Amino acid sequence: MRIGDRVAVTATLTDPAPLTVGMTGTVYWIGNWRNEWTRQIGVRWDDGRHLMLLPGDPFRVIGSADSNALQQNA
Repeated sequence: MRIGDRVAVTATLTDPAPLTVGMTGTVYWIGNWRNEWTRQIGVRWDDGRHLMLLPGDPFRVIGSADSNALQQNA
């Protein structure tokens, strides 16, 4: 996982206001993974929300930072 990768939610998240299944977004921040408090992935979701993914959250990578850069430069 890298900054710029595209991700999609694959099941309902445990959140008071969860994202819908299938929602996509772009990774803009990755924690340092040294302990449970820093295992986070910051995502700018396509609906305008900025929510982090945590270990165990249901998601998958749907595009890499490299392929996104190629598409933007085309």
